[in-house]
Amino acid sequence: MRDISNDLLWRGVIRYGKNQATYKMALGHLLINYAKRNFEKIPMDDVASDFFQFYLPHVRPKEGMPRTRQLKQPRKDSSIEKAVWGYDSGKFTESQTIKFVKDNCLLAPHVVIPRFNMIQQKKIHAPFYRWDKSNLYLNDNILDIFSLKENQYLGEQVLSRFDLLQYTFSQSEFASNMTYDKNLEHIMNMQTRTNITKFKPALSGFQDDKCFLCGHSYQDDPTEVDHLIPYDIVGHDEIWNLEVAHKLCNGDKLDDMPHRQYMDRIIKRNEALMASEHPLKQKMQLEAGKTPQERRSRVENAYKNAVKKFNRSTYNPPDKNNLVDHTEYGEILRYYASL
Repeated sequence: MRDISNDLLWRGVIRYGKNQATYKMALGHLLINYAKRNFEKIPMDDVASDFFQFYLPHVRPKEGMPRTRQLKQPRKDSSIEKAVWGYDSGKFTESQTIKFVKDNCLLAPHVVIPRFNMIQQKKIHAPFYRWDKSNLYLNDNILDIFSLKENQYLGEQVLSRFDLLQYTFSQSEFASNMTYDKNLEHIMNMQTRTNITKFKPALSGFQDDKCFLCGHSYQDDPTEVDHLIPYDIVGHDEIWNLEVAHKLCNGDKLDDMPHRQYMDRIIKRNEALMASEHPLKQKMQLEAGKTPQERRSRVENAYKNAVKKFNRSTYNPPDKNNLVDHTEYGEILRYYASL
């Protein structure tokens, strides 16, 4: 069994789980809140109540707004939706609602509590909690993660992923020109150039929450999304060519062509995204190709054509020693193979 840090194990569970519903992100949000308050034992009825309360504003209809959905499978209502509708219609009392949520949304074998502690189809070696029908017990690893102030941003990433999944599941179909709207990580159909800064929450986790250009953490510094091969050369906002970096680093690069070393890095970043169940995976596939070979060729050909046709200065890594051939995705992949 390969060693892996607690916080990286958490990111592996969140990024590379099978997202067939929004439940995993909702439970992740609750777990973080419990851990921040150092709760070691939570009654399962309280978990069910908190889960239900979290979903109320998301499921209840809003005037003039389309219905939101919580399942990837189209034309099928989720159990949490049935719970909210049953409660609001008077079909369920409060206690009946909590029991329904506990039995159907949390504890059933195919739903979130039995399946949260997994990366893809494999159970992790050190789960973040234990449970029985009466209680949820947090393990030391999750308590340790969220006792540290430096890890609080992980909660924002979970909520960002929840919002994205909910919006995506609520769309009747995906079009080939889908992109994000200017308000959040949402996918919609647009013909205009994207407000690419809003891709940051989606992309940052797949480049280890580090500046793509210098390799250092950008957690507390101003950041922005920009085109690795300059926009005026490629003429598009396709995901495979976007990177998140310090504002100062992007300003230093300006419209220079990236050093060849960066193309290898963007290929690895793209494959990390493709290994997840992130909704951007479909967009990446449409734009860059269905196979790793097709996606690599897309990147390499674009780079070769740009170098050949445009006489641009080359932006070199400011700290080559910090751009090591090591990524969180690679570490998670090696850990997954050892399970």
